[in-house]
Amino acid sequence: MAGVLMATTLGAVAIRGHHGTIGASAGPLVSRELTPAKVGIHAQDPKLPSLLIKELSSFRTALQANPDAISSRESNLHLIIPATKSEFYFCQLLFSATVLGWPHPTLIGWGLQPKEGDPDGKVSHLFKVSRTLQYFNSLPADQDDDLVLLIDAYDVWFQLRPDVLIQRYYSMRDAANQRLVSQLGSSVVAEHGLRQTIFFNADKTLWPSIDTSTFLWWLPNSTLPEYAFGPETDKGDHWMDRPRWLNSGAIIGPLGDMRRLFNATLNKINHEFNSTVFQHSDQLYFSEIYSDQEYARMLLKPNQSLVDQYSQDKALLASDQETEYHISLDYKSELFLANAFYDDFLAWMTFRTPKKQLSNQVMLAPYQIDLSEDILSSPHPFSVISAALNSDEAYVDSSVDSFVANTSWRDIELGTNLITNQVFPLLHMTGIKEYRDTWWERMWYFPYSRALLTAAAIAPSDDFITRTSADGRIWRAAKGPPNSTEKSPEDTVGSWSEEGKWLPWHGPDGLCEIYEDYLFGQQTPPPPEDLAATIHRESKPAPPPPPPPPSNDHSSTSQEPLVVTVDQQQRPTHTSTTEPPSSDKTPGPKLDPPNTPSPKAPDHTEASKPQKT
Repeated sequence: MAGVLMATTLGAVAIRGHHGTIGASAGPLVSRELTPAKVGIHAQDPKLPSLLIKELSSFRTALQANPDAISSRESNLHLIIPATKSEFYFCQLLFSATVLGWPHPTLIGWGLQPKEGDPDGKVSHLFKVSRTLQYFNSLPADQDDDLVLLIDAYDVWFQLRPDVLIQRYYSMRDAANQRLVSQLGSSVVAEHGLRQTIFFNADKTLWPSIDTSTFLWWLPNSTLPEYAFGPETDKGDHWMDRPRWLNSGAIIGPLGDMRRLFNATLNKINHEFNSTVFQHSDQLYFSEIYSDQEYARMLLKPNQSLVDQYSQDKALLASDQETEYHISLDYKSELFLANAFYDDFLAWMTFRTPKKQLSNQVMLAPYQIDLSEDILSSPHPFSVISAALNSDEAYVDSSVDSFVANTSWRDIELGTNLITNQVFPLLHMTGIKEYRDTWWERMWYFPYSRALLTAAAIAPSDDFITRTSADGRIWRAAKGPPNSTEKSPEDTVGSWSEEGKWLPWHGPDGLCEIYEDYLFGQQTPPPPEDLAATIHRESKPAPPPPPPPPSNDHSSTSQEPLVVTVDQQQRPTHTSTTEPPSSDKTPGPKLDPPNTPSPKAPDHTEASKPQKT
């Protein structure tokens, strides 16, 4: 019994070992170490086995009586965002993370300037591998079982809370591991250490597609049904393709496995990089690592017919090459949705009517979608406003009616994948980038954005993500705001640099305060060069330009030089025919009435589809 930590309460026992704490708690736990001397036994005592059995029996009884109060070990969720600077689209992401209770993000490469040998995010995405790996290596090994969520900075929004994503991650992991056992057998899986722990965003298109022959035939098919998009599924039309390609814009996995994957990817870059087109894409190298893994797994299958059929097109694997990196894809958008070629199959909808239980006499079941239990059990959408009201009596926002604080997830419009029936926690704009403007007001939090952000700055900090067990653990945010003695109330919103510098939302040098009118819909975002120049002029008025020199050419006029601070590569020229949000539209607190579609929601009743791009 020496070295075993026991924690006891009335009617509860907890056993704490190097893997954490297991127990059932009916009140505050008081931990004490039970040594042979303290419990009045000796190592040679013949009664020792019976005493241990008695203790374990008491533990089992307490656990069965109160299974929901298990005192579990704690782990962290890290939110990592490679970002070199702020802009409007980054602030959309940071806003959505803030009001939904995600961990304060760590920004990788913040302030990185372009220089030879250390490329920035405008030209190359490879710093996303090298600098992120440096950060992973700075974290202690005892955090290797923490979860890391790594996402793009300028085209991602959150829709749901992190507790939903964590629960789904472990459900997906277990299902993916079971598929491996079904395909290869438990003995092969165990012998070769095969498992699925790292999930990438799944995309409908392969990009970059330098040599598609090395990716096509041995990569797994999507887990979606064979005819998920109808009879034309996977027949060459991207709109009807099932997602099966790796997209590195959203990745989640344990820190230890992520560190190992990023190290292998950086080694591949160092050995294979050249200056040809697409060689600056991190996604290319991740895809090659994934391709090698799946080829090696295929060679373990008993049926080698595909290998014989495509013998002229084999992967070139060295005899000692390590290929197993535990990579899989999120095919059903349970975690992430990449929206390219999914436009026709998305809807923003409410779920006010629960799914009906059908009788056995129903011959043709109606098409039904309902909210999953992980969403229904998540804290309600406006819980940050409730927390602000409870902590600060002076907090009042006239734009928020009293009913808002008690609104459930059934009462708000949520983006839904109509093919998989999934309400996705994260939306990744991999397709038409103009949707970052035209879809922003679709998000459930948009009409209440100012009230939500104000509440987030006032509400007391709570680093708990889950208070019930997920994978046998309680989850906390890896990063929170600075200590209360080091900040003003408005400094609770912001991010951290990888070096540990606090980057606040507010203030003259803040990340996003200058973009608030655009985020809150009080102004429609102009084209990117005008946006940066307008903000620059408003914050630091420029001197008037000198008078133009005399000229006989009356067709030309002088123009004030623009100071552009927004990464223009992040926002292409508008080509969409979708009408942008009206600049005179003032967001209000009123929710849509029941069964009223979003004014911007796609019309799925028409047979025709929008023009494909």
